[in-house]
Amino acid sequence: MMKSIALFLFTIALVGCDNPRRDETKSKPNSIPVQTSVETLMQSPKNFLNQPVSVRGVVSRHGKAPNVFMLISDEEFAKCGLTDCAEFELPVRMSSAAPAIGDSVIVEGAIHAENGKFAFIATGMRRFGNGTKK
Repeated sequence: MMKSIALFLFTIALVGCDNPRRDETKSKPNSIPVQTSVETLMQSPKNFLNQPVSVRGVVSRHGKAPNVFMLISDEEFAKCGLTDCAEFELPVRMSSAAPAIGDSVIVEGAIHAENGKFAFIATGMRRFGNGTKK
């Protein structure tokens, strides 16, 4: 009988330890992307390392790989169009194919350090127009 009571109390203690709500009280890293600009990311990539980030801009050109493209800010696009006069271009790598040149997009992802370099790895993207200007 004592073994049964001890086993019962031990089982209740284990169930109490596996309370799924206990994780809700722990502080979690911020999963809401910080909205920032192409310029800010390019000037201070270490400040955004491994943090969720959202960036709006225009696709200025494609990279060598089919899933890589360069993003410039809306302001640079208004000033330069798709020429090479933009001061900052953010290289973006996606798991899917890159959007069309001239597409206005918002990309979400994070800056990661790879082989001593920084890379913006996109986890999501929304197109909201094509602002092609030559």
